[in-house]
Amino acid sequence: MTGSHNGSISITGGDLQVDGSTLKGGSFTVDTRTMTVEDIKDANGNARLLNHLKSDDFFSVEKHPSAAFAITSAKKKSGNEYDITGNLTIKGITQPVTFLPPATVVVNGSQLNAKATIKIDRTKFDIKYRSNSFFQNLGDKAIYDDFTLDVELVANK
Repeated sequence: MTGSHNGSISITGGDLQVDGSTLKGGSFTVDTRTMTVEDIKDANGNARLLNHLKSDDFFSVEKHPSAAFAITSAKKKSGNEYDITGNLTIKGITQPVTFLPPATVVVNGSQLNAKATIKIDRTKFDIKYRSNSFFQNLGDKAIYDDFTLDVELVANK
């Protein structure tokens, strides 16, 4: 419960709908097989965690090699800030999520840059391993239900 890890995952495709300089919608797909662990430098420890995250205890990468997000609402607040909600699909399970405000979207000529954070309750996607919500008496072996995904998109017209 007191530790954390960070890594990355690659976006393999998607599209964004823009009207002038205003984001209207879009979607993207990630390849869960590209997941990396960046904070564990020991090769054996890194491989052990990565293989566990890819296993059925977590993301079931062999059964579900991709995850996706589709915008259902993009409301411009002011300047480059947006309230964005959408449907996130992990392990074939789709749940609504909201980007933590504000998402930042900048359109500069033919390029769009977006940055946002999504807080995800993993248990809604059948990732229950060591969750206090499902298992009792885990003590310091419990893992938080929520994790954050920092999204950075660069799109060209």
